[in-house]
Amino acid sequence: LLEAQRPNLLLALAQVGRGLGAAWLDVSTGLFETASVDPVGLPALLARLEPSEILAPAGLPLLDHEPRRGPAPAPAAPLAAARRVAEAFGATSLDAFGTFSDAEAVAAALALDYVRLTQAGQLPRLSRPAPTGLDCAMQMDAATRSSLELTRARDGSPTLLEAVRETLTAGGGRLLAAWLSAPLLDPAAIAHAVSAAAAAAGATAASALSFFFLEASPAGATLISVISPFPKGSLALAFFFFFGASSTGGVLPSVISPLPKGSSALVFFFFLLLPTAGS
Repeated sequence: LLEAQRPNLLLALAQVGRGLGAAWLDVSTGLFETASVDPVGLPALLARLEPSEILAPAGLPLLDHEPRRGPAPAPAAPLAAARRVAEAFGATSLDAFGTFSDAEAVAAALALDYVRLTQAGQLPRLSRPAPTGLDCAMQMDAATRSSLELTRARDGSPTLLEAVRETLTAGGGRLLAAWLSAPLLDPAAIAHAVSAAAAAAGATAASALSFFFLEASPAGATLISVISPFPKGSLALAFFFFFGASSTGGVLPSVISPLPKGSSALVFFFFLLLPTAGS
């Protein structure tokens, strides 16, 4: 059985001249990425992705991943492969999605053809192919990953993933596992990740502030007890109905105005949404 919180990747490998291209996709999430791979670095890529199935030329060794080898593919010429991939996503040229090597284009076409074959001729919803540079993430071989116990442990002890995972969905768990498997090296990418984490923390603070104002009244405390078992999206609807006719809407803005705009935006929205809320 497949693990819900681990990616279920199909990996296609193609050799064009001396170049080696890789394309991997996950039909459950729509992920579709490619990379040019140095043959020496192939074991590190296999250890990072841990694909469920691998399409590779017969003469290309897969080492410990040999049991996951699928049927030997029949690659197309690079130009034909690039055209097929572009047409699959409604584009006239693969250049619309980025810069791909010939080997990447052939590997991407192999992956798409195989998915069509296994899905009765239909492609599932996939993201547009995204070329990824392997230099932006740390490359580690299988032995190093095993020693660090990032996502798998040799003796059954907790892994780093299990120690930090607090995701609520299988998709979130898969994304977190992918992040831990490929530590970033590019300073710009690291700064972007830190900024995203800060934005998420700010959203959490705004939600906490909203609960504070709800708890300020007996009716609000009752409302929290009623809606807390439901998804977070239900909170917005509850705010709308609870505060829509509230007479405190005109007082609250003066109370929260000194607060940072990011913290008070949610409260302003629900208290000022209806005309009766500001009276």
